[in-house]
Amino acid sequence: MNWSKFISKFLVLLVAVPIHAFTLDANNNASVVEGMKITTNGLMDYYSASGFSFVSVYWWLTGSICDAFFKTIALTGNKTYYNMVNQIMVYQAGDNFDYAPESQKLDLGNDDQAFWGLSAMTAAEFGFSGTADKNHSYLAAAERVVEEEMSRWDDSTCGGGIRWQLYSFRNGYNYKNSVTNGAVFQIAARLARYTGNETYVDIANKLWDWSVYVGFLNSTDYTVIDGGMTEYDCYTIDVTQWSYNVGLYLGGAAYMYNYTDGDSTWKERLDGLVNKSITTFFKDGILYEPACEIANTCNADQTSFKGYLARFLGYAMKLAPYTRDTILPLIKKSAEAAALACSGGRDGYTCGGRWYWNNGTWDGNYGVGDELSALEVMQTVLIDQYPVPLKAH
Repeated sequence: MNWSKFISKFLVLLVAVPIHAFTLDANNNASVVEGMKITTNGLMDYYSASGFSFVSVYWWLTGSICDAFFKTIALTGNKTYYNMVNQIMVYQAGDNFDYAPESQKLDLGNDDQAFWGLSAMTAAEFGFSGTADKNHSYLAAAERVVEEEMSRWDDSTCGGGIRWQLYSFRNGYNYKNSVTNGAVFQIAARLARYTGNETYVDIANKLWDWSVYVGFLNSTDYTVIDGGMTEYDCYTIDVTQWSYNVGLYLGGAAYMYNYTDGDSTWKERLDGLVNKSITTFFKDGILYEPACEIANTCNADQTSFKGYLARFLGYAMKLAPYTRDTILPLIKKSAEAAALACSGGRDGYTCGGRWYWNNGTWDGNYGVGDELSALEVMQTVLIDQYPVPLKAH
């Protein structure tokens, strides 16, 4: 790991004036790729090769960074970081190749495993194999994640659903939430499209229907709230709206729309989620996280959330192309704003968290989530250049 670069990230608040800023032109592909390179370099400042992980963040975020890097590689053809990403994904999969390794046994949450499963699914869809052993392929890993998550389906409270945490001694075991169930829903939808196996359609439908039943997903206005407490049968709820929650269901709905050849039910659901995303998570046309950005209280996880919404809006544009004209202008404006906010620190390229802040300047925030969100929104600008996700049938 490059410790001098890493330490400099924690000295950025001592720097009053950035060295330079990058102005991204969202209508110029080369400019967008340059922005992606800058944010990728920013992420690499946090990488620890000895631990096969990115430091200063929770374990699941390393998996999500791999997801972003797989897309970067598929888009640009530049495999500079492919071996690194593949090594991370294989190492962190554990002996069972299911992203529940012994090293995380006491800390593993269902949402953590599911986010690694999403990354494995991305790798499979772009034709990356993982290992030569078909039992240790990325497809097999994604399938194991869904199988294991659904084995934890709990009918004893809230009419079903998957708990946030695996173990009863973990804080959050008595909580069921949208991120866990939405992530498994999306993997199942993607597996349905990839494999043609109707079992995954049934799983996706089960997760969607339960999310609506329990009130986490409003099927009228498509609000997605955070979750509910099991001891109160999920009647005591956390109504906070996070961008990645609506994004997880949106991404899954896009895959189901594509798999069903434009089924009207899935089109209605996708449209509702796209519209909800736009009205709730864009400020003057720029992507933001209202639940924490307004008060400037986003933690290391939350700074990455809007990046996932950008990612999943990209899925909608790719798999339901009629959404492109609605979504892409917002992604372009957000990418340009993100680039202006990546102007802090000693290097002059450290990314901030609030892209709309002070007419497009660095807001003093920094970290893995900030860099990842900027990378995600920038590369989503180039959605037309992405290969269509593969299918095995």
